[in-house]
Amino acid sequence: MAANHPLPFIHLPLPPNTHKTTLILLHGTSQTGPELADLFLSFPIPFPISSLTDISIPNTTTLLNLLPNTKFIFPTGAPKATTVFGGKVTNSWFDIEIFSDRTVGEEKGVEGLGESVGYLRGLVEGEVEMLVRGGIGREEARRRVVVGGFSSGAALAVMGLLSGVWERMGGVVGLSGWLPFRRQIEGVIGGNEGQGVEERRGLVERYVRGLLGFEGEEKEVPRAGGRKVLLCHGVRDVKMRHEWGLEMKKALEGIGMEVEWKPHLDLEHWICGEEMLDVVKFLEGVWEEV
Repeated sequence: MAANHPLPFIHLPLPPNTHKTTLILLHGTSQTGPELADLFLSFPIPFPISSLTDISIPNTTTLLNLLPNTKFIFPTGAPKATTVFGGKVTNSWFDIEIFSDRTVGEEKGVEGLGESVGYLRGLVEGEVEMLVRGGIGREEARRRVVVGGFSSGAALAVMGLLSGVWERMGGVVGLSGWLPFRRQIEGVIGGNEGQGVEERRGLVERYVRGLLGFEGEEKEVPRAGGRKVLLCHGVRDVKMRHEWGLEMKKALEGIGMEVEWKPHLDLEHWICGEEMLDVVKFLEGVWEEV
């Protein structure tokens, strides 16, 4: 399942700050890691002080200022033929048939999803090892790593979470995303409503792991990490419809995930400062526990 991924774009904490946490952010269908980094790291975020009165102080800030001890990693998908772009080779995580209905042609994306989840696992484990070498306990180090993504990057992050191929980690952030194979996953959940959430979660994990080609790694106890999930979505998003985000939220809650849902009324298929502040607050809450 190996593929030729370009090197990730990495931004390390600037001295005197030190590396204490890692955020891996996955780009959307028409982007690359460096392009997403250029957008995210400089995006103006409303300054989180409501009583600000000095007009000489900027009223916006950035992720780099709000998360000074965080290492940011922006990977890029391997080159793949993309059906929605007429078969053109793009740096994508998995194939997409059409934008208007993500359930059409889902099977074409299975190979890419499996490859990309495996690649993402390597990045996550590499960050855990780096934190451990810095003197942090392994379980704590896992909780210091969070994976997030925009659009198809969000879909990949959630599928990686559901597959359980990485050990428990801090959490997952999904911006303007959807849940691939949602109907099948809902079928697994609905067909086992009499069981507890952990049992249903285990069944979903086994289904997703089998779908993506990780059958030989099945465990008796579900090990999908990061029960805490932040999902943000623009209500005016017509490319990635708002209801698709809500459907993903419902499915994750059906297997006991702790989902924080943040809709943004005037947002289309993009990001906004308030949404970025949602992400920062979520990360601060996750990392406060470690």
